[in-house]
Amino acid sequence: MKALNSEFFKDDEKIAVIASVWKPELKKHSHDFFEITFITKGNGYHVINNNHHTIKQGNLFLITPKSEHNLLPANPSEAFEWINVLFFPSVISTSLIDMVDTTDILKVLISSESLHYNTKELSDIELQNDAQEFQHIFEEMQQEFQARKAGYQNLLKGYLEILLVKIFRAYFYDPTSDTEISQKVLNYLREKSFQNDLNLEELAKRTFYSPQYFRKLFKSKTGIPLSTFIRQKRLDYAKQLLENTDLSISGVMEKAGFNDTKSFYAAFKSAYGVTPANMRNR
Repeated sequence: MKALNSEFFKDDEKIAVIASVWKPELKKHSHDFFEITFITKGNGYHVINNNHHTIKQGNLFLITPKSEHNLLPANPSEAFEWINVLFFPSVISTSLIDMVDTTDILKVLISSESLHYNTKELSDIELQNDAQEFQHIFEEMQQEFQARKAGYQNLLKGYLEILLVKIFRAYFYDPTSDTEISQKVLNYLREKSFQNDLNLEELAKRTFYSPQYFRKLFKSKTGIPLSTFIRQKRLDYAKQLLENTDLSISGVMEKAGFNDTKSFYAAFKSAYGVTPANMRNR
């Protein structure tokens, strides 16, 4: 069965976002547009061209035009729900193609029948585990589509490009080639004033990765957790201030970003073998 475009798109719409609940009358079908599906509740199977994929809440997959597919629940008596983002190829901008290798885009959007983000099948894709980030994007798109306020198609196009970049980044990411990102963050940390708060979310934004994934990436590239790195940089900065300024120890502690005297003294002595006062008197 072929789904008609008019069932989902009104007038000149090129992007539609539909929240669905499984019903027995849902049949195998194909269509002329791309479909990105995010499972929001339950477990089941994605049947595409007679191939069965096990899916669950938090999984995401992309369907290309002409591919016959259907969704089936693992247990018909339990809730099985998802959100679909439907779009025509014409909405993919040249700027997006410039951001991601064109060959890769064609490979995913044209050559393959589908692209699955399933933890069991693609365990090397880190971003797949950040289901909340994907779900937030899908829900924002659904709300925007339902409201259909002025400019909603342009806003949906922006959301779609963010979604596609995150998908391509997750699917084609090679962790062995990501030294530039690590170096960029390291340089930023070295230049950052340690008097201000440094947090995971702020640093992750600079690499356009989720906080959870950035934490893993940082440790894989430096060999130490981000929190340990930041603490050591603060201690090094405090040591420099003690050696080269007349600031009081409490002033040094504050300027280096420490707010607890006891923990500062303990960390400093553990790192350098002497207390801050002894370091000052050397």
